[in-house]
Amino acid sequence: MSTRAVMFFLALVFAGPTRAQVPPGWVAAGNSPQDYAFSLDATTPPNGRSALIASKTGAALRGFATLMQQISAENYRGQQVRLSGDLKTEAATRAQMWMRVDGPDHQVLSFDNMDNRPVTGTTGWKQYEVVLNVPPDSVTIAFGFLLTQGGKVWGHDFKLEKVEASIPSTASTVPPLPKEPVNMDFQASASTGFPSYDTSRVEVFDIYRKEGRYRPYTRTEPLARAANTPSTPVFNDKYNLCGMHIKIESKDSASATLRWDLKLSVAMNGDDRFANFAAGAFKLQGDGKPVPRRPITHLEVQLQGEKGPAAEGQVRGTPNNQNGVVGEFPEGYAEKLFDAFDVGTPFTLNLTYDSGEQESVLAHTHGDHLSRVYHGAEAPARQCLGALVPTRNRGLKNPLIELWHPK
Repeated sequence: MSTRAVMFFLALVFAGPTRAQVPPGWVAAGNSPQDYAFSLDATTPPNGRSALIASKTGAALRGFATLMQQISAENYRGQQVRLSGDLKTEAATRAQMWMRVDGPDHQVLSFDNMDNRPVTGTTGWKQYEVVLNVPPDSVTIAFGFLLTQGGKVWGHDFKLEKVEASIPSTASTVPPLPKEPVNMDFQASASTGFPSYDTSRVEVFDIYRKEGRYRPYTRTEPLARAANTPSTPVFNDKYNLCGMHIKIESKDSASATLRWDLKLSVAMNGDDRFANFAAGAFKLQGDGKPVPRRPITHLEVQLQGEKGPAAEGQVRGTPNNQNGVVGEFPEGYAEKLFDAFDVGTPFTLNLTYDSGEQESVLAHTHGDHLSRVYHGAEAPARQCLGALVPTRNRGLKNPLIELWHPK
């Protein structure tokens, strides 16, 4: 399974009739492009031609769509680059122009999507610009314009050009990642510049795929146990996936319930073990239904007592259909996190969203909500990892079980 990630907030999804109307050289993308129509407009502006992104009538309109290009950074390295273009909107929720510079391993070197200065409502033609630095190790430059939720946005007369270094970068308004760890002992009282949450509730689920004789566990019946060792759960003799699912809850400043989901799993591919991750950020409605928040673009997991988020604890992936992020994770570090989650080691979850905004979540999985029954060697995830064998087609099609840590 490849560790390569596509652009950090663009899942390339195409709809049959829509694709044909995308301007040549451009790509229709976003986290819900099926909710939008893409076309060329020969009448707007007068005596010109523009590209149009319009929300479809009756669509859910929870996401965004974009027209974009991605090019090599070879001809722009070491330069200041400006993307300019004209935008016109009609009843637009949010229209934005954007540009991103990527380095090796898809590391984001500079980025601006006008998130702090979107075009909203109905506006006439106006020129906008994004200016970014292209460092010497840059690999690709991606750019385009987008529409979030309802309305229409036209784009016209785009230019990508080198400019003098004295022209300020528009990315300066996005808080940069720190170069060194800060506030490692949690004693600093000054604001970090982004929200920080101490969690009020954490639940842990052990996850694995059954391969035969294990019957599904429910909270209303006792977990099946071996007759000669009643304190030990009964497991299959073969596994092809093991892991943990962490549900973390807290309150924001308006007392709304926020939830973060983090899933880590280890599986086999032939003789190779690999780990997957999935993460999402939600706001819970009055009925408890989770509503996805912004797309996550970067995630760090830092265990208490470590000097900082290790390189292997920093993950970058591709969006899923709930504005979360999915991808691969170093298998050795995933097992380390399994052990930490199991014994209740506090950890910090640092998230970066597509807007450049960040937030930090401090949590630990050991407390009033969890039992101490399945810790250490007896933990289901640990036993599962010890018995992990190569995957088989039959096993991969069997259902996934999440085993809740009982109270």
